[in-house]
Amino acid sequence: MKFGVSGCTRECAEAQGKDVGIIATEKGWNLYVCGNGGMKPRHADLLAADLDRDTLLKYLDRFMMFYIRTADKLTRTAPWLDNLEGGIDYLKSVIIDDKLGLNEHLEEEMARLRAAVVCEWTETVNTPAAQVRFKHFINSDKRDPNVQVVPEREQHRPATPYERIPVTLVEENA
Repeated sequence: MKFGVSGCTRECAEAQGKDVGIIATEKGWNLYVCGNGGMKPRHADLLAADLDRDTLLKYLDRFMMFYIRTADKLTRTAPWLDNLEGGIDYLKSVIIDDKLGLNEHLEEEMARLRAAVVCEWTETVNTPAAQVRFKHFINSDKRDPNVQVVPEREQHRPATPYERIPVTLVEENA
């Protein structure tokens, strides 16, 4: 999913061309959903306007979980909404008006997913044993054999797979 957040109505982040777009207003936040860029561009539809922060997050959680529960695998939000019977009006009735009586369940399910997320980088920073994998990068002047560069226009850039030279590692204390 692609998200865009713009701090004003000039919409520099192109939030209306994303799966979820959030645009600041003088009264809060507008929540747009089911936009698409690329080969079949589609402006997102306004799900709700002038929301406070808590309501914005609540509607966002509900939308995400409803989409996850009802969309076919690999279906982007724009075609999902186009094929959803009743379209944006039906979606509003589900997310805002709790037409199906699911909102409490959708919010609980999102909370469970959020609680289960583990940040790989936080884990690495907090686990010395995991940091060993990155030790050769930390304050080292040694050349990293995994990174190869080639000259181009008086600069260096990473080598492509075809430009890479096979490297044989030799233990220093062998």
